Amino acid sequence: ELARLVKPGGYLYCSLISGDQTGYDPNYCGEEVVVTEHEKGTIQSYFNRTKIRRLIEPFFEILSCQLHKISDPQSEKYHGRWHVISRRRQL
Repeated sequence: ELARLVKPGGYLYCSLISGDQTGYDPNYCGEEVVVTEHEKGTIQSYFNRTKIRRLIEPFFEILSCQLHKISDPQSEKYHGRWHVISRRRQL
């Protein structure tokens, strides 16, 4: 759907949840149903570099794909986010 909406040569930025976070294997890239009150019942997708490439590269050229880890010093846990910048391939 994003490839349909972004003009050829146009840019796409997305921030995706990484499987590389506290409690998960660094390469985890599955889906889970959220059971906590916030977003309860929705499906949460986790991404690794391979999954990002597989989903984005057929339509976009990835210009930057960086993993950022955000730590919570109180809980000693961290969360990871992929920041991806890509350009829509020409038709």
